[in-house]
Amino acid sequence: MGKQRLRMKDLVTEVFLYLSKKFDQSSLDSINQLVVPIEEIRSYLNEKYAISYTSNQHILNQLKSYQEELGEPLFKKIKPKRDSDDLAITLESQLKSYKQKQLLYITQKLKIANAVYDKILHETEFQPVRPLNILLGAGSETFYVAKTLVSGIKEQGMQFRVYTHNLGVINYLMEELPHLGGLELYTRNEWIDPVNNLLIATGEDHYLTVKYDYIIQAATFIADKKLYVESPKENIQKGDILNHAHGQKILILTKHEFISTHINSMESYGTLDLYDYVIIPYSRETQNRQKEYSEILKKYVGSVIEPDITHYNYMVYKILK
Repeated sequence: MGKQRLRMKDLVTEVFLYLSKKFDQSSLDSINQLVVPIEEIRSYLNEKYAISYTSNQHILNQLKSYQEELGEPLFKKIKPKRDSDDLAITLESQLKSYKQKQLLYITQKLKIANAVYDKILHETEFQPVRPLNILLGAGSETFYVAKTLVSGIKEQGMQFRVYTHNLGVINYLMEELPHLGGLELYTRNEWIDPVNNLLIATGEDHYLTVKYDYIIQAATFIADKKLYVESPKENIQKGDILNHAHGQKILILTKHEFISTHINSMESYGTLDLYDYVIIPYSRETQNRQKEYSEILKKYVGSVIEPDITHYNYMVYKILK
């Protein structure tokens, strides 16, 4: 006999996973154009988890309750056909907040986060045990990297000094800090005291003075080797880190950042060749969306990047210098 139901948060996560899968198999320009019947989602959950969801309305109620608890809209309920009572969902047209974006492309983000940790573990396996200096940049992608670092501390005794201005990462690590002995947390100019919940000024710009083992960043768009983010202020800081911070620089991507058109309305914060490695999730070439991304990626192979590690979940590319 199957389980009766998923927890509300797990249900929402599964819906996002399914929407991401459907979008990658489609030829749509945006995931916001995707419309999925609730009946289809119910069948997916029943098949994957052997859960006896007998009512579409129960799923809709759970999604509504989670959005109310989150305080952020995620989905819209629609009727695809006027002459039918069947209901479907689509994503809210503007997912702008950190909490909203965190749920998009979860599968891909988990793959690249695990790839980063695998890389760290492999490269430091035979080195003396010491805290590794890690700079985590903006974006929900690096939030999932932070989660893998915490797992590494708990399961393998790793030690990290994490430097970040990412509030999502800071809030998450602040919850974990009291229980971890192998983690120190810093902002650009301060050390975070987890016991007294304080920011202690260090009198230095850590992004420019610390020698990092790994600098991990994400991007919003990539067009013709140029990198873009939506916020002008983030653009300045991201470019500052890319051009002036010292350490192995890794760009992590879900592949949805690759676009074929030029962007005239944004200023680029840098170019692909300023990084040392690029990590993307691995996916089957038979899917329409993935074929499109792969065609764009092929333009960089041989001239800007070369394959370094092929894994069944991810690809690591080395930047040609």
